[in-house]
Amino acid sequence: MTEHWEGCEEVHWDCRIAQLEKEIARLQEKLHDEMSQLEIATDLGNKRWVALNEIYENAEKHNADWCKRKAQEGLGI
Repeated sequence: MTEHWEGCEEVHWDCRIAQLEKEIARLQEKLHDEMSQLEIATDLGNKRWVALNEIYENAEKHNADWCKRKAQEGLGI
């Protein structure tokens, strides 16, 4: 039976593999979290762009309250 101690991954391949698998799992979770945040930010950015574009194209047809309401919708307010 192989003895294990802190730092034994330097000499035991199975310990090194387990250490790397744990690190991969941690990084995958971090990547998932980052991708989720990016998706939310992208969605918000897109909503803002759509609202601003609609205001730019249609503001002359509507009053200031309509423009304000569209801006608030785009900001998620």
